Amino acid sequence: MTLRDIKRQKKFNFKLSIYRAFLACTIAASIIISVVRYIRNPGHYEIPDQVIFAILATSATMLFFSLLRFGRVDNITQLPTTDVFSMKIFKVMFKKQLHQYAVLFMNIKNFKHINRIVGSVGGDQVLYKYSKKIRSFLLPREYMARLGGDNFIILVYKHRLDELLDLLKNMKVDVDGEASVKDLNVYTRAGIYTLSDRDSVNEVFNNSSVALSYARNSSFEDFVWFQKFMLEQTYEEKEIAYVFMKAVQNKDFEVYYQPRIKIDTNQVCGAEALVRWNREGKVLLPETFLISLEKSGLISTLDFYVMEQVCRDINIWKQKGLSVIPISENFSKPNIRDNNFVHRIMATISEYKIETSQFQVEIAESFSEDLDYLAHVFEQLHNSGISTLLDDFGSGGFSWKLLKDSNLDAVKLDKSIIENIEVNGGANENEILARNIIHACCDLKKMVICEGVENAAQRDLLLNMRCNEVQGFLYDEPLPINEFEKVLEKKSYKSV
Repeated sequence: MTLRDIKRQKKFNFKLSIYRAFLACTIAASIIISVVRYIRNPGHYEIPDQVIFAILATSATMLFFSLLRFGRVDNITQLPTTDVFSMKIFKVMFKKQLHQYAVLFMNIKNFKHINRIVGSVGGDQVLYKYSKKIRSFLLPREYMARLGGDNFIILVYKHRLDELLDLLKNMKVDVDGEASVKDLNVYTRAGIYTLSDRDSVNEVFNNSSVALSYARNSSFEDFVWFQKFMLEQTYEEKEIAYVFMKAVQNKDFEVYYQPRIKIDTNQVCGAEALVRWNREGKVLLPETFLISLEKSGLISTLDFYVMEQVCRDINIWKQKGLSVIPISENFSKPNIRDNNFVHRIMATISEYKIETSQFQVEIAESFSEDLDYLAHVFEQLHNSGISTLLDDFGSGGFSWKLLKDSNLDAVKLDKSIIENIEVNGGANENEILARNIIHACCDLKKMVICEGVENAAQRDLLLNMRCNEVQGFLYDEPLPINEFEKVLEKKSYKSV
């Protein structure tokens, strides 16, 4: 839940509170009038009427208190809502005690996966028991609220923060299944902000929310402390997202091509399409804007913008009589997860009337967290005549099962594996690792492409290891289209 979602929810809760107060006052007035009438003239009511009156009065009273509670307490966890939590913060601020506290904006990691395991009812149990364990840890002047979904916020004394983090790191929850009780490990990620008396309620929510967004994108830290630079970076990311569509319309994004070379002949046999952003006279590299576009969901648009440019360029090269080689492009996770991903690829290829053999799809190894789905995507692409490359192979978490059982065509060995090979010394661990990965891939009939080749010694080692293709500064850096066309004209590199 973002800060914007919280503000929208607070606005809705405020309107709901007005309606609730009006209805509660109406019911209260009706109860008081009925009681006064009965006290003044009890004989007017017959016994059955008295019973009916008592039932109605009791029901109205229960409804009255329910309405007072409604909107202030979450139905599933019985925790206070955002409005109530905000009032608690105001109370602490009024007493000038805010400096004693820290706030945690947090959620449960992989809660969708938990829901798949235990079902929606079991998921509600997890939320209830998870919050109950935390609530039992809190002292009377420490507060917790549910913000919606699996998002929570906690106000805790600073000196008890480490104890709370230990609790969150070792949280187990038992869930009643159909046949047995399941004991689940529940992992938390959180943004942490230590408060001062100068902070406003908006800063409490905003700064801890920003820290949580960093925790979401971290591969190493589940608990991230807020720092001032995060705000500046967040504003910059929002600015990038804001100007992105205009940049697309103005064609400010350009496609560069880095050649792939057949290692034993020095022939140009393919290229990777890479994007650059011409922004205000500066050429920006992908690492300066891709993360921002991923967070905003705009990366999917950029992927197919690049693909259309690649297909358009291939057509131009055909018209010029240049040799057309396969061009690969790395697609982002949101596109790969889209059920229409392969259909969109094929539709774009068809629109620009190029051959399926002329376009290749790269997928980063980091996506291999969902092996079955990824294998399904590879199969769809294979059946459509499109080659698939697993990018950054060996950078961490790769699966031999995916390599062995899928329709994957090639792997791109991550440059981190070969950059530390001691070319002038004996075999080191990196060389042994590279050699065995390459041999295994070749035996499995998978083509091997090595990235980041920067010197002839590395190239010679890879040649002896039976590597198929190389890519790196030894031959060329990513080139704009006019420079890359010169490479297509010469078709090969001289011996380097």
